[in-house]
Amino acid sequence: MEFLNLDTENIVYYIFAAAVVLIAFLLIKKIASCLIKGVILAVIVAILAFVYFNYLTIEDVDDTQNTEMVDGN
Repeated sequence: MEFLNLDTENIVYYIFAAAVVLIAFLLIKKIASCLIKGVILAVIVAILAFVYFNYLTIEDVDDTQNTEMVDGN
């Protein structure tokens, strides 16, 4: 049963390596999640600005027909 004679230095190294991999995975997941939310927010703001400036703004309104001449008398 030679495989049960594990060196404790190797076990500590593997536990440390597993902890580093787990922490790196969690950090990357958290950062990527934040970046994805930021990109989605930027796309939504760009779409809303496009709709506002192309469809909701009043451009070249000719208001000369709706003016009334007010007589001072």
